[in-house]
Amino acid sequence: MRRCVRLCRFAPPVRDSRTVTTAPTRFRPDHQLTARMLLTMFLLGLAYVAFVAALLVLIKSVVAVVLIAGGLLAAQFWFSDRIALDAMRARVVGPEEAPGLHAVVDRLCAMAAMPKPRLAVAAVGTVSRSRRACSQTRSTR
Repeated sequence: MRRCVRLCRFAPPVRDSRTVTTAPTRFRPDHQLTARMLLTMFLLGLAYVAFVAALLVLIKSVVAVVLIAGGLLAAQFWFSDRIALDAMRARVVGPEEAPGLHAVVDRLCAMAAMPKPRLAVAAVGTVSRSRRACSQTRSTR
């Protein structure tokens, strides 16, 4: 695979069927991270299939199992952001609460031509002396 090179700042990149234009990056691809992500996705899918199989054995009604599995899948889709925020004990912050964070994300989103996401902050945990458990601190306002 060949990378397109721009000769002039204003010249458009050359595109043909054999070339791929990629954004320059200083990071190498992390194949181990990709493998871990694929393994996690596979195991989560396997857990979902095992759950549906267990429901089929217990309920013995395909229609009821499809309704239960579909309802759980829809709830997981719609409430996944809240579940993640609650798991981290994070709270959504506005621009007046964290102006520096919002400024950084505004610039990054403008450079990447992406919409700005909601921002949330979580308290940093402190590791206990035994180094076995991590406790979350939560500020009350």
